[in-house]
Amino acid sequence: MSKRLTREAWISHGFDVLRSTGHEALKADTLCKALGVSRGSFYWHFPSLGEFHDALLVAWRQRNTEAVIAELQEHPDAETQLATLIQKAIETPQPLENAMRRWGGANPDVAAALAQVDLLRRTYLVELLMGAGVSAAVARDRATLLTWSFVGRSFAPIFVADTSPKVAAETSALFLSKPAGETP
Repeated sequence: MSKRLTREAWISHGFDVLRSTGHEALKADTLCKALGVSRGSFYWHFPSLGEFHDALLVAWRQRNTEAVIAELQEHPDAETQLATLIQKAIETPQPLENAMRRWGGANPDVAAALAQVDLLRRTYLVELLMGAGVSAAVARDRATLLTWSFVGRSFAPIFVADTSPKVAAETSALFLSKPAGETP
């Protein structure tokens, strides 16, 4: 009798494959062979490969965006939330983010899911900045820059080693400041 894998185990394995091999290896046969299980084990949890891909996207969104936002919102103020987010982005390797972006470049459905996540992330940042008194237009621009920075960080991890330990607090203060001449 072959081992039984949970739906969560399949999703975790899918993330491992994305990080190590890439989206090209997200095929039922390849996944099953790597785990030493039959295709029936895969299809028990996912009626189709497309549904497995959808489950990966949903799990990624929940873990890497929704849960992060919920955790940040436990902090008392915008400056702490933003500094914590920036520090987390600097310290946490992003191979899965990188893999998801590469997959999105090859698959329009994944690209659409990434766009939704980017919008969710940016919306959170805009609301955070506006809640701290930054005007809507400036908050949108700054949220866009922060989002781009995070995506870029996933493709250029080499620069993390050169990052000052104070960068999170300093960047947070900079992004929360009001531009010269702007009134609240």
